[in-house]
Amino acid sequence: MNTFEHDRYSYGWYLSEFDRMKREAESFVLSINDRQFGKRPDPDTWSVGECYGHLNRFGEIYWKKIQKVLDNDPVKSGGEKTRFEPGFIWKAIIRFVEPPYRIKIKTVSPFNPEPTPQLDRQQVLLDYMQVQDSFIAQLEISRQKNIDLEKNRTNNPILTFLPMPLNACYGLVLAHQERHMWQARQILEHLRKA
Repeated sequence: MNTFEHDRYSYGWYLSEFDRMKREAESFVLSINDRQFGKRPDPDTWSVGECYGHLNRFGEIYWKKIQKVLDNDPVKSGGEKTRFEPGFIWKAIIRFVEPPYRIKIKTVSPFNPEPTPQLDRQQVLLDYMQVQDSFIAQLEISRQKNIDLEKNRTNNPILTFLPMPLNACYGLVLAHQERHMWQARQILEHLRKA
């Protein structure tokens, strides 16, 4: 293994972060019951299940955007690049999304989760694990092919006018997952105190 393999923004780092997300989600979701998973603390706040349902939709949309680029003759790095650090603007956006957040952001319709009564805890967790596995497989294949995560770009699903490098896509997905996993833990704390 290269000594830089797990430097932040390397392929190894992205892979280990998606794997960590899987382990944390599995541990958390399996530690709570169906009532805790599906109960909203108030009518205007998502349930734990809705947080994870939202992450599944968000992840699927970003995975497809990235895959479309990878399927169309992506730019290769030649193997000399080991880190793919997002640029200043994307790093600022990623930091803004990370928890603990101070500003709530209204979710746009393609990312809305199914309503709580329609969510099955085991299925939502299984779907979440599959989304993470899809990102991991996508990154493994990209690493094998020496795909340059900085030079290859797609349009942001929300800000469609803004070209987004793949490294920023992965960084945003990870930060967004951290945000809603943090939110889910806050919801559970609120339910336990109620």
